[in-house]
Amino acid sequence: MNLIAINFEDETFNNLCGGFRLMVQREPTVEEAEEIFKLTLLLYSYSKDVPTYDLSDFFVLSNALTYTGVELGITDLATHTTQWAGIYQYEEDYFFIHSVTDKGSTTIQVNLLSCFITTAPLFVASKVPDDIWSNFKEVYDQSYPDPPLVAPSIFKPFVVNPLKFLSI
Repeated sequence: MNLIAINFEDETFNNLCGGFRLMVQREPTVEEAEEIFKLTLLLYSYSKDVPTYDLSDFFVLSNALTYTGVELGITDLATHTTQWAGIYQYEEDYFFIHSVTDKGSTTIQVNLLSCFITTAPLFVASKVPDDIWSNFKEVYDQSYPDPPLVAPSIFKPFVVNPLKFLSI
């Protein structure tokens, strides 16, 4: 069993624990606090050289970060395997988080979207097509419909949604 030393004074860790407490209405357990600290280190790893650890508890992560309206879980009743995917926010950054099951072991993959939430479909398009990704795309499209196309002009920037062309 690998234990990591949790820095209980860390501001980001305390903010994430506060989000968890707000959503779940209780203090995190020791195991949940460890998962939140692993998430804290992962958030720091985007700008600093810090160690990172595998994440495995989607429930904890989804409650520590801010919910954006895009979250999906699907269970295969034959294999009793559940897949999760969602888009969450911490401060000004968005994250596309989903479970990865390989050889009976499930880990969580966290992808930084920065402030560009509309890049999530690019991550989904790179996945092997199956039920979760087609259903996730439907949930995403309901929450974040395509922005309108704007005609080019000297006074307005020309805006095109490149993701519109991914649907073939």
